[in-house]
Amino acid sequence: MGEGYHNFHHQFPNDYRNAIRFYQYDPTKWFIRAMASLGLAYDLKTFPANEIEKGFIQMRMQELENKRVKLTFGTPVAKLPVFTEQEFLDQVKTHKKQWMVIEGYVYDVKPFINDHPGGKALIMGGIGKDMTEAFNGGVYQHHNSARNLMNTSLRIGVLQRL
Repeated sequence: MGEGYHNFHHQFPNDYRNAIRFYQYDPTKWFIRAMASLGLAYDLKTFPANEIEKGFIQMRMQELENKRVKLTFGTPVAKLPVFTEQEFLDQVKTHKKQWMVIEGYVYDVKPFINDHPGGKALIMGGIGKDMTEAFNGGVYQHHNSARNLMNTSLRIGVLQRL
């Protein structure tokens, strides 16, 4: 009878409730509360709301972490190769790499050219350049989805600034 919320009891053992929301099915809580209103139960203990909310947040964070570890976030920055500005420009000019720099990172945009929502011309115009200003609002303020896609599949290096 309300045992579906029994873990609450283990987290907060001196609380008389198993379910703390009024709409949650917990007939034991309702019975104890009814008995208290009749004077047949007294001194009902509840855990501080702040501590209960912290427990909820910790559980949500654990759930999110379990989801996060299943996702790919790309190569960690510390493991990316470092390119000097000259090496970057040589790759673009001599080897015809379709690279650009945004916020100090080197991106190979070749796989994304045909999928760029702003069109092929905008992204082609940034090849071999630092496009940080355009990316961050000079042309269009890109959102997290663009950053996530870039960091997962397009980021290939770090540009070493002197």
